[in-house]
This record gives sequence, structure tokens and C-alpha cells, in this order.
Amino acid sequence: MKKFEIQTKANAVAQSLWEWYDPTKHENHPFSELDIDSIDIIEFIIEIEKEFKVIIQDEEVERMRQMSDVINYLEEHFNQ
Repeated sequence: MKKFEIQTKANAVAQSLWEWYDPTKHENHPFSELDIDSIDIIEFIIEIEKEFKVIIQDEEVERMRQMSDVINYLEEHFNQ
């Protein structure tokens, strides 16, 4: 799967959860700066897992501090 496709799908998931989310402004900002708390992140990851049909281990989720981390993880997963 190409990075653009991953970005598009992941950003669509984020926008479905957070109407205010704008990938051009927020993709490289830490979730904490965007007032996204741990429960919001868990909900987001669950939706990402459904959308991409993957299981992301808890240790990997803990390393995801911003959307670009999620996108990079997915890109690595699909391009192994």
C-alpha cells in the first residue's frame, strides 16, 4: 500500500472522530498539543485497526505521539 493511500485513509479516520482535524495543519503535531487524550487515541487506534485490518500491539501504540507516527507505522507494516 502506498504512503498516500495510507495517509488518506488514516486522515479520514481522524476526521470522522474529530471534525476539527485538518491533516495539512495537524499531521505533524503531537496528539497532546491537539488536546487528544489517551482515550481518544485508543478509540482512534481501534478505528485504524478496523479500517486497515491490522492489529497494532500496545507497545507500538505507546510510541505513536502524532499522526505521522501512525502513518509511518502503517507504511512499514504494509511494505515489509
